[in-house]
Amino acid sequence: MICKTANKNFLDYPADEPNREDILKRLSRKNINHLTLFPDIYGAVEHANMQLKIKGYE
Repeated sequence: MICKTANKNFLDYPADEPNREDILKRLSRKNINHLTLFPDIYGAVEHANMQLKIKGYE
């Protein structure tokens, strides 16, 4: 589904709650996570929190 915003290149991928952790783990393995998207203290803290919350999160 394409998001209805001014940016036509943005894709909206709805994910249900049971698959959320799996999707986040897969994205993190591809180096798409808070640490790489937000290279500041906020990103580092959010990445560390995800590692504590989700088992197997890299």
